[in-house]
Amino acid sequence: MCVPPMNGASWRAVAVAGAVVSVAVALLAAAVAACQGAPPAPAPHVAARVNGEPIALWEVAREYHRRPAAADATPDERLAQARRVLDEMIEQRLLVTEARRRGLWPTAAAVDAAYAARAADYPTPKEFMEALVEQGHTVERFRELLGERLAVDRLLAEVHPGDPAAAAPAAVEAYYKAHPDEFLAPEQARALHIVVATAEEAKQIRDEILKGADFAALARARSLGPEAAEGGDLGYFPKGVMPDGFDVVFGLAAGTMSATVETDSGFHLFKVVDKRDAYLRGLPEVEDAIRRKLAGPALAAEEGAFIAKLRETATIEVDENVLRELR
Repeated sequence: MCVPPMNGASWRAVAVAGAVVSVAVALLAAAVAACQGAPPAPAPHVAARVNGEPIALWEVAREYHRRPAAADATPDERLAQARRVLDEMIEQRLLVTEARRRGLWPTAAAVDAAYAARAADYPTPKEFMEALVEQGHTVERFRELLGERLAVDRLLAEVHPGDPAAAAPAAVEAYYKAHPDEFLAPEQARALHIVVATAEEAKQIRDEILKGADFAALARARSLGPEAAEGGDLGYFPKGVMPDGFDVVFGLAAGTMSATVETDSGFHLFKVVDKRDAYLRGLPEVEDAIRRKLAGPALAAEEGAFIAKLRETATIEVDENVLRELR
């Protein structure tokens, strides 16, 4: 299971990637249904449920946007990629649940050691913390992810003891150096976002911000976007993957705010927090994926058979309509 070192909370905001739907509309639909005696409609941004536990669209988007994608990819190609990402996330949920069931969760000391090892991959503690903050990670959430990774590692060691890929760090590094194109992350921008129902409200909010009001505070108080609770933080995203209008941020300097942008989903304001060029993802971020790739067809088949058994006893529901909202 790949747990990247900086993948975290700011990507909760990427729910809006192809999924910016007015909350007011959703509430109205629920109210109408209730008045008619029907149950309220389900939450519109749940892409799947695994044994009743939801996988939100923002979670799928967070993983989807971490991966290289062709700029000219068709909607069908993007949907296929989203399905693959979701399928991997479902498998991860199943593995984590099974690891918990078997009592394989690591001790706090083991998590501490893993945390220290990841921090050691950076020149200074300050740079490590900056890397976490850059992608909205808290120390607590990062430790949770490390715990999941360690638990699943122990589970898979039971499934196929003596994993040859895990014992070959030199092979992992050699593959990384030989295939840099596989690990390129595109140019990205990080922005805060506010979406409201009318142009008049958007203008009023923009005027308040120009007079000194805090963008993030107004996003929490007034935005209809699913990332409102995070201060409107969309996290980092590349060009061409967000809904129409969002790429305006690539024409703005860091620290500046857009004019009002009108789309089918409302009236939007954006504030650019940061921009970064295309870069090569670090080895610590991708080493788990490389290990799995190097494990070989036989090992993959063994693991696949184990996951298939977990699927057989699980209740898995996928909402294709929600998944199509991810662009």
